[in-house]
Amino acid sequence: MIILPEENISEEKKETETQEIAEKHHAEPANEMHQEQLLKINTKPKKEDSAVEKHHHLHHHSQHHQQKKPFYKNKFFYTAIILILLIIGVIIGYLLAQTNKNTLVTVNNEKITTEDLANEINLLPPQYQQAIGKEQLEKTILEQLIVKRLLLQEAAKKQITVNDDELNKAIDDFIASVGLTKEEFIKKLQEQAGSIDTVKSIYRQQLIINKLLSQEVYNKIILDEKQLETYYNENKEDIVQLRASHILLCYNSSMFCSNNRTEEQAKQLGAVLLKKIASGEQFEQLAKHYSDDPSADNGGDLGWFGKGNMVMPFEEASLKLKKDELSPLVKTQFGYHIIKLTAKNESFSDLKSFIAAATSAEKKQTAVKEYIDALKKDAIILYAKE
Repeated sequence: MIILPEENISEEKKETETQEIAEKHHAEPANEMHQEQLLKINTKPKKEDSAVEKHHHLHHHSQHHQQKKPFYKNKFFYTAIILILLIIGVIIGYLLAQTNKNTLVTVNNEKITTEDLANEINLLPPQYQQAIGKEQLEKTILEQLIVKRLLLQEAAKKQITVNDDELNKAIDDFIASVGLTKEEFIKKLQEQAGSIDTVKSIYRQQLIINKLLSQEVYNKIILDEKQLETYYNENKEDIVQLRASHILLCYNSSMFCSNNRTEEQAKQLGAVLLKKIASGEQFEQLAKHYSDDPSADNGGDLGWFGKGNMVMPFEEASLKLKKDELSPLVKTQFGYHIIKLTAKNESFSDLKSFIAAATSAEKKQTAVKEYIDALKKDAIILYAKE
């Protein structure tokens, strides 16, 4: 199907053509219509001659006047004109219908089409696309596209740009963060029918939006010591941060276990390892040798975590420990764990930077929502009619 972009049909040209048709056939010029409605050209054939005029024509004919009728009084002329106008109306209506058919919404006269929506959805991992129903997914992504368009329009008004050096650095940093070379990254893109140009376009837009939000929202957020202390006092039980290492001993009926040992054998091995640690053997070395968890490569280190990050039995046992203290065997659905608490941040001074980040994130989220709501309020957002 060939789609004629609406932009290719000049509004001035359409108005001029309609005016000319109106003047030739004594019809009123077509009024401007809503952008999502089809263009309709209504014409009326010239009224029949009056009875006096008919009598006059017949009188001349009866006197054998052979003068030819003017072409504009020929009934075939009117029929041809009406047919031509009908055909033109049908063609224009069809072309505009096809153009508008693909438009989902306009944001300050900028279109978001079904193709834009499909492209955005295709950027999502397949598992994410499958996790949400098609209708809900399309609705969510369409709203995100509207917000993105509003932010980019605002950035353009404020002349916010991203140069090639900034763009290339951001992409290089991302590629390095996933442990690939640029050549490997481009190869993977090609395997997934992607291109580096698409990545650059996406990153440029995101960097522009980040600049806008930093300038208009983030830089206006101020945190003071009193706010941080208040946050700490209200949330200190929930924001404690732990760092722990562990040795996991799975068994044949535990989750994700590839070991054939029985549960009893796992418990017995755990008891032996606890004795080895108590006798002075290095926890990290035992974890590397015996643990069935991927963290074994790091000596069992799990890094920092807070409440809600670990399965409940593991979390509860960790919270009870003091720094450098060892837990007894802790059973979870993954097997038996020996936990060593290596650090615990629970005082205000320990958690100050964490609180600042958490408080700032909350304030940013609220401020960004208010900023976007204000843009929406001032914008003209028109959804296509079903």
